[in-house]
Amino acid sequence: APTSNWASLAGQRAAYTYKSLLDYQQNGRHENARATLMQVAVSGMSRQDMADVAVYYASLPAPQAVPVRLDAAAHARIDRLVRRGDPARLLTPCASCHGAAGQGGINETPALAGQTVGSFVRTMNDYRQGHRVTDANQGMRQFAQRLSSQEIHELALYYASLSKP
Repeated sequence: APTSNWASLAGQRAAYTYKSLLDYQQNGRHENARATLMQVAVSGMSRQDMADVAVYYASLPAPQAVPVRLDAAAHARIDRLVRRGDPARLLTPCASCHGAAGQGGINETPALAGQTVGSFVRTMNDYRQGHRVTDANQGMRQFAQRLSSQEIHELALYYASLSKP
């Protein structure tokens, strides 16, 4: 991404990028003014165009990690959330969908490693507030609603500090 205001698609799974483009084109994404810009950008694209764009971005090097800014206690708490979840709050581990190193899961599950803090926080807040609704079975919406603002910020720092393997 040219700025930290946007999520990086470089190195992202093609299936995720394709689904995102399709969501914009079908007016499934309307969480903010950025979504409106994307709707206009993809309005004239064919499905083949979107698939080609998705494959192109997947071929680019993934974003590089930034230095961690979490203290040891916060890092341990977030690492536990990523790897084990929180059964008391019905939170599945982030790794169960996004991979142990944030590399992304199968199909449309995006990589989180190396994403900017700002875009991660904004995305989680969009899910949390119900502004982003294209997640399967409302999984991300339910997950984000159970997190505190501090946990979202710490998860953003955690994933920004990882490089996609």
